[in-house]
Amino acid sequence: MNNGSGYTVGSAGSHSVTVNDNDATTVRLAGAAGNVTEGSTKAITITLGRGLERGETLTVPLTFAGTATQKTDYTLAGTYATGITYANLNSSSARVVFTGPNSGTTATVAAMTLTASTDSIAESTPETVNIGLGTLVYSGLGGGAGKTDSLAEFSIEDPLPKPDPCATIDAPWKEDVFCPSENFRHSCANPAGAYNKGATVQGTRTDENNWLRSWSHEIYLWYDEIEDRNPACCTTPAYFELMKTKQTTSSGNPKDRFHFSQSTAEYNRLTQQGIQAGYGAVFKILSSSPP
Repeated sequence: MNNGSGYTVGSAGSHSVTVNDNDATTVRLAGAAGNVTEGSTKAITITLGRGLERGETLTVPLTFAGTATQKTDYTLAGTYATGITYANLNSSSARVVFTGPNSGTTATVAAMTLTASTDSIAESTPETVNIGLGTLVYSGLGGGAGKTDSLAEFSIEDPLPKPDPCATIDAPWKEDVFCPSENFRHSCANPAGAYNKGATVQGTRTDENNWLRSWSHEIYLWYDEIEDRNPACCTTPAYFELMKTKQTTSSGNPKDRFHFSQSTAEYNRLTQQGIQAGYGAVFKILSSSPP
């Protein structure tokens, strides 16, 4: 650099500047927002403001409070990363340890997963979980460490009840799910032509087939050999013919040789009015012993 107008270049010199490591390493606890349902998970993280270097260690204890019981109502697991280890996560002495590696720095995020256990108990009040940060223990950190807890208390809620597939008679058909036949007993596609009109309500052909399907499942001897078919497939007489086993005996004959139907009126005539069905022949025993 040369002298110029209004200034003169001085002699060269040097200065030393010392930067003191006196800024605290930040430690922040956070997690996914909202409550957690039994059987589901919640992500929880501990994040450092910087990665630790060789000779630096930081131990982050975890505290647990709330009405939920650790290890019974929920468990905690950690994902390992460079310079991060976990100890006793499912006990009162749980801690996360950051240790500076020989070269480079540690990862800055310790990722953990809380899993809410599933039980058969219906809690009147959801159980609560409050995870916090204990007293930080460190070495080699010139500026020490400071903590921030951004994880709010949350609850473990019972799972929503599964919908009842039999809540309504018009629920969609689901293979191998059988509603009580009583649900469909009074439904008729043509109530005006029903035998017992007073006990009949307007229904559909599918309702009638659903009754056949459930009733066969409840009382048919070989119910577990019936191929389950969609009740909306066909007419009721045709569906009735499907409600039987297709298996055969050892001799090759149909296992079910007795599958038939008859109207209520015909059944009542045979059983209540003395009318009997026969083969048109009468047999008479003339002697109880051979001649």
